[in-house]
Formats: sequence, C-alpha cells, structure tokens
Amino acid sequence: MPYRKNHICKLPDDLTYKIWRYMDVTKFIALLEDKTLFFPNINLFPDPMEGYLSTLTHAKLVFPDLNLPENEQRKSLEIKERNIKILKFGRDSLYISAWHKNDNESAAMWRLYLKSEEGIAIQSTIQCFISAISESEEAISIGKVKYIDYNNEEIPCNNVLAPALYKRKSYEHEKEVRAIILKPNGGEGINVKIDLDMLIEKIYLAPSTPEWLYGVVEKVLKRYNLDKRISSSSLDQAPLY
Repeated sequence: MPYRKNHICKLPDDLTYKIWRYMDVTKFIALLEDKTLFFPNINLFPDPMEGYLSTLTHAKLVFPDLNLPENEQRKSLEIKERNIKILKFGRDSLYISAWHKNDNESAAMWRLYLKSEEGIAIQSTIQCFISAISESEEAISIGKVKYIDYNNEEIPCNNVLAPALYKRKSYEHEKEVRAIILKPNGGEGINVKIDLDMLIEKIYLAPSTPEWLYGVVEKVLKRYNLDKRISSSSLDQAPLY
C-alpha cells in the first residue's frame, strides 16, 4: 500500500475530516482525463521559505555549542554540517499535494486559487484520499501543516519530511494537509495514479458560476462515468429578507 505512516506526519484522529482542493475548470478536466494527481516539487511553491528550517533551528545547526570542550565542538559542527547537507538534498526531493482542511467552503481559498469565476472545488476526506492512492507506485506520507513563529520556534531536523510540514504563521489561513512523496531526481513533479471515484465525495462550483457551466460539468462527469453530486457554492446563498 503506497500510504506510508511517518511519525513526523500528524493527522486528525477523525480521518473523515473534510479536505478541499480548489482549481480552475481546465485543471479539473485534466484531472478527469489523466486520472492522476500532480505532486509538484517543493521548489515550485511560491513561499520562499517553503521547506527550509526556521531561523532558530538553523542557528542551532550552524553555531558551535560553547558548553562543549573545543575538540568536541569541532566534531559537533562537522555532524551539523552533514545534517544540513542531508536536509538540503532532502528538500529538493520533496513532492507535495496540498489540500485545505475545513468543515466548510472557504471564501479565502476561492480567491487564492481561481483566476476567474469558472472554478471547482473537490471535497474529499483524509480517509478517501488514502483509499484513492492505493494503486499508486509511489510511497506517500500525509500530515497536517503546523504554523509557527520562525524566529522563536524550532522545526525538527532529524527527519527530511519535517520542513515540508511547517510554515510561517502568516499562512495559517491555508489550514493545509499535505500528501508528500520523497523521491530524488523526480523533476518538476510526479503524476500519481488516483481513483477519482474514491477521492471525490462532492463537487462545488465557484461563487457566481454562470448557469451554463453547471450543464457542462454534468456532461463532463457523465463522460468519465463519475456519478457525483454537483453543488452551487454556499456563498451564493441569498439573504432571507
């Protein structure tokens, strides 16, 4: 089974917790056509601190421990330098599929990930995701992202997956759950085979979606033999008075 548990990857106790993926209609159709989920390399993510150690953790790895005798300080620094090299290599080998964890739709996520009003959100659960990747050839770990103060909090440096599971507090609104592949020389990204019927629970159309698009999405789903409920965005709800 490709899902691989890792002690650094923490998940909610309830694996039926909802996760969401927001995308343009063209990307959704490509997902149906290819039946693969794209895991981009971490270097393609927009956050410049993505996958790097916090300032506090980095300082502990580059500065000597003055409480040690001088000869032991040198040995300690050599070990720290090797650890940094391993983490750098490990960072370049990280491939991530990011999902938004929330009980409900997120207006912020619609704004962040859509370039037009023609968008779709896939609603799944963590358990559905695990089941959907069962035929994948890649080993995949899944964990919640923890949002920390990079100046005053540490990131574990004894696991190459750890830096991918920590982000600055400025990104806390993303509420990410990440599926992670560790693979050297995987290029810009990895396409992972996925069972879309298991993955998708519901499909939501973006706020203010034009009426004609509902019919298009229904036809597309029929073409790919997916019997899934299409819902309009709850953000379109009209006031009661």
